[in-house]
Amino acid sequence: MKKCMFVLLTASALSLSACVSEEQADAKMTEGCKAAIAAMIEPNTIKEVKSSSGASEDVMGDMYRRITLKYVEAEDFAGLEKTGSCLFSEQWGPAKTSHTAMLEQVVYNDTTIGKKDGQVVGDMQAFIKLTETVGTVMSQK
Repeated sequence: MKKCMFVLLTASALSLSACVSEEQADAKMTEGCKAAIAAMIEPNTIKEVKSSSGASEDVMGDMYRRITLKYVEAEDFAGLEKTGSCLFSEQWGPAKTSHTAMLEQVVYNDTTIGKKDGQVVGDMQAFIKLTETVGTVMSQK
């Protein structure tokens, strides 16, 4: 009986330690969003991310996660804070044991690239490049 209880407690502890929190998922998507915005503003670069936030968003009946960044560009000597956002579709594993996210949309400076209302807006090749860049960055985190 003691052996069975030990095995059960050990399995419970391991399964809880493998859970992905929403904060961890947001941090990963924040890095992906930073890479996407950086790709859009080239040749400028992001000097500093001042803040980031994540919020659930209902898009055409499905739940997505929007990551919003407030950042300063390196080439902006005035240090003006700019805002950009990325919309991600998310997939959670059973009991939140894993998390994957796919870039759906990037908004920067009144420009939208990606899916909006079921249609791809902006340059399709730029969107493909962005999704590849974000996928690479997020797979490293």
